[in-house]
Amino acid sequence: MSGQVSIHLRSCLYGLLRIALRCPEPEGLRVQLTLMTDEDWRNLLTLSREQAVSGLVYEALSQLEGIVKVPEDVSLDLLMDASRIEHRSRHLQTLTESLIGALREKGLHPVIMKGPSAADMYPVPALRVSGDIDLFLPPAEVPTARAFLARSYGKASSAADGSLHFMAHGCDIDLHSRYYDLSANEKDLPEVPSPEATILMLSAHILKHAMGPGVGLRQICDMAMASRSLRGKFDHDFLRKYFRVSGTIAWNRMLASMIHARLGLDTGFFPGKKDRYFLPLERIVFAGGNFGHHDKGRKKALFRSAKVRKVDTAFRFLLRIPFSLRYAPKEYTRYLISLLKGNLSL
Repeated sequence: MSGQVSIHLRSCLYGLLRIALRCPEPEGLRVQLTLMTDEDWRNLLTLSREQAVSGLVYEALSQLEGIVKVPEDVSLDLLMDASRIEHRSRHLQTLTESLIGALREKGLHPVIMKGPSAADMYPVPALRVSGDIDLFLPPAEVPTARAFLARSYGKASSAADGSLHFMAHGCDIDLHSRYYDLSANEKDLPEVPSPEATILMLSAHILKHAMGPGVGLRQICDMAMASRSLRGKFDHDFLRKYFRVSGTIAWNRMLASMIHARLGLDTGFFPGKKDRYFLPLERIVFAGGNFGHHDKGRKKALFRSAKVRKVDTAFRFLLRIPFSLRYAPKEYTRYLISLLKGNLSL
């Protein structure tokens, strides 16, 4: 499905996401949806799963019940998806709250990162597809946290980016001593936690995946919800200063443009600025879906050895050279060096 999505199908998916996220509904969407064939609906279901937004599609269609007719098999599949997503989301939320509480009792200062930090900003948080639990701790606090978590969940494994990985109750826990996936010195970036820090962290996370295997609509929705929830809480001038410091002005302008054009939300990052051409990012989103996992070549690599997966990741970083050097050359260079040092240490 990924890479071969019709404009009509894309338009319907964006429209449903707007409804689920409480964004302005595009004109003519309901007519478009009534003209969908059974095959169109099944393709939309597949696409929403590949983009990790089937829970949001379910939420949107529940609001259109009695207005839009969905094939029974598609409706049932979406209901089952939503049930699974809600169950896992609540499980992760309970585990996250338990971990945060336990770490704070040790006198530590954990901060939730990435997807989990954005989930609470959704209209229905439980319908956002959950992934890992990512926690940030100041470097000086990491040894204490590592020892504490090891007693409960076993020895940690280390990732190429320096983070520590634990497995707890069927969930991945990643412990980070670096909040921003950026080359700039963290002393020159926003204080953690803060609204500006959340925006910059999510943006950098999306950028890294867009430069490599790929990124999906779930992450674009995360940024949209964060920008809306934090609107009025972050300082525009300071945020743009941090974009400049990190060399990601062009990237963030393009990301904000896609959110504005496709989801109908003004992020507020660049007040009064014209939209930037965003189709290169959109092509990446629909080429492979969530983290690029649905690109045919990537799919095959994910089911093979760690060596094959790492080589495939390196190959995809190289394929993104034109995109990366245009929108964030400084970050691309750092990511590539990190990849060669860490991920290719076979």
